[in-house]
Amino acid sequence: MPRPYGSTGDQQASPQRDPRLLALHPTCVEGHWDLRDQTGEFYGHLIGLGEPGVHIEPAGTLLLVFRNDGPDLQVRLTDQPVIWANRPRVVVEVPDLEQVRQRLMAAGVEHQPISGWSWADRRIGMWDPSGNRLEVKRLWPSW
Repeated sequence: MPRPYGSTGDQQASPQRDPRLLALHPTCVEGHWDLRDQTGEFYGHLIGLGEPGVHIEPAGTLLLVFRNDGPDLQVRLTDQPVIWANRPRVVVEVPDLEQVRQRLMAAGVEHQPISGWSWADRRIGMWDPSGNRLEVKRLWPSW
């Protein structure tokens, strides 16, 4: 059984942890309606957030909801989305950054390493299928 996220212990426990959104509240970004399948594949498989739930808002807008042990990531699909291309709106922490990087490379997704606050703060930056900027960072090791 995996230990709770953020519990102390040896590094062997880290790969059992699921990726999670680093936020205090659910985060909503917008995406192009025509890219709904690519968006689900990008966040669900490539980033590792899992299969999204699908919700329809009262106004009829489709939401892809990625749930994890923290706040949810919601992607509102519209014909004219507001895109955050220049600064990251989403930061996801993963137990194995190299696995994510390899999946991105295999899928042909452009990404680049980003210098973090310290040597242990490893990150990669990229854009989702609609053009929203995001970062994926590795889980800090427990020394």
